[in-house]
Amino acid sequence: MISDSPYSTRGVILPLWIGAVAGIAAAILMLVVISVLRPDTSSDLGWLLTNSLLGARHAPAAWPAWAWLCVHLAAGAIGGILHAASQLRAPTAAVLVTGVFYAVLVWVVSRFAIGSVIGPPLRDLMHSAAWLGACLAYGLVLAGLAAVWQVRHPLAEGVQSAKD
Repeated sequence: MISDSPYSTRGVILPLWIGAVAGIAAAILMLVVISVLRPDTSSDLGWLLTNSLLGARHAPAAWPAWAWLCVHLAAGAIGGILHAASQLRAPTAAVLVTGVFYAVLVWVVSRFAIGSVIGPPLRDLMHSAAWLGACLAYGLVLAGLAAVWQVRHPLAEGVQSAKD
């Protein structure tokens, strides 16, 4: 038997465009976290983005680092849209826990699905603790924004009360 939630879950928290913007900001934060946690890659991050996707022999050499940066930001935006489309209203703690779950999901998918087809330098980065930290930062940015947005943009009166 499925029981109803005692909380009003009418609608998602964030508009999709806010999710996209938050996803781009969180993707930029991921690069900052990687640069802080893995200082050895901070100067080579452009090289990693340029030469590692699908391995150096498969990566188009003519693509500059900014093109791969655009791919990373686009993936961040898509992830932000998916988060915004799926995060229903819930207590703040539940929204934050969902963000950690989402971060772990991003980490698992990127590490096993994407990490199996990319070149060794970027694959080594995805198998590091720095990548896990970057994914956690990504998920917490999305969840933190959703939690703040939910508090600042409540539902209409009478809708947000607990069900009896």
